[in-house]
Amino acid sequence: MSPLEADSSLLTPYEIAYRKFPDTLYRYYLSVIGTPFEDMYSNPVRRGFFPDPSIIRVNDDYYMVNSSFIFFPCIPVSHSTDLVHWQIIGHAVMNPAWSELGALERGRGYWAPDISYDGGRFYITATYRHNDGGAILRRQMIVSSDRPEGPYTKPVFIEEDGIDPSLFHENGRHYMLLNRGARIFELSEDCTEKISDASLLYYGIQKHAPEGPHLLKKDGWYYLFLAEGGTGDGHRITVSRAKELFGIYEPCPYNPIMRQNDPKAPIQRCGHGKPVQTQDGKWYMVYLCGRKLDGKYTMLGRETALDEIRWTPDGWPVVNDLKGPSSLAPLPFKKRIADTDETVFRKGIWSSAWMTPREPQENAVNVYDGYVQLLSSPAPFYSPESRNLFLHR
Repeated sequence: MSPLEADSSLLTPYEIAYRKFPDTLYRYYLSVIGTPFEDMYSNPVRRGFFPDPSIIRVNDDYYMVNSSFIFFPCIPVSHSTDLVHWQIIGHAVMNPAWSELGALERGRGYWAPDISYDGGRFYITATYRHNDGGAILRRQMIVSSDRPEGPYTKPVFIEEDGIDPSLFHENGRHYMLLNRGARIFELSEDCTEKISDASLLYYGIQKHAPEGPHLLKKDGWYYLFLAEGGTGDGHRITVSRAKELFGIYEPCPYNPIMRQNDPKAPIQRCGHGKPVQTQDGKWYMVYLCGRKLDGKYTMLGRETALDEIRWTPDGWPVVNDLKGPSSLAPLPFKKRIADTDETVFRKGIWSSAWMTPREPQENAVNVYDGYVQLLSSPAPFYSPESRNLFLHR
């Protein structure tokens, strides 16, 4: 067993040695591993209901968005300076009059958002999932702001079916990608209208549930990242590339570049990833994962993990040297920045870490110094009418 391989509680032999045997076993492990325990981080880096991550870097700052489904405010925006410690700084949709959550059943709402940056403006797009039974099940939402924390514009909707939208900006033109596989169409200059028909770029390697497309241009190549295999134990990340945006995409010979192959490992369901380059030239990928209780249920929801990308001599990205998700890995930056989500109650301020199922009723949530007062609801917790719950991940 590797000193960096975790048990079901995500505890590694390296950490045990560091805490209990610092003068003997830890010194030996340190000589083998080469990185002090204090300079390591543990996955997942965002724990408890942070699925479907998308990330960007602007100068020395990193911003990430995650799915929020029926919870309000919609689509948390998190900030970090070291890729490991994160803090929610805002949301894509904070106006309850714009969120359209009230009638939605559980599991609906805002799916798989993407954050991008172009021309001094931040863009967030996501799938808005309606209830079953209507004429339209899915449409794509876009908001924008000149500040990462917002406020963001009123949502506009692109009437194109599919899930997992992302935006790709190049030379003043803007494109949206969607599943199945990777379909692409062009958007207007302000990213509020669809101005071309969708066409298929690539359908993936496995041909099973290809989704979550993200495009990256590097060294003259367009790299197309996909999630495949469904969001269960077969989840994985694959990559292909082409010399032209609408060219023929060649699959990576090392695919899948991320997958959990050990059914007994604590971190499972790894997929839906997006790469980011650090300011010192390294590359990392954020991706979703899940930790099962007794090997069955992902009780905390899907979470966000982080691993390093290395580029092969033939120009392909591989994540964590194709070993699957890491339990313990060296920090991207030696200096640890302790950003944590704010959960303290302060009078009149609704901290960004707190949320409610759907929009709360008017005057139902009152925040005071050190405590919150909630208007109770006669509806059972599982009902769409039960909204006055104050929750954090």
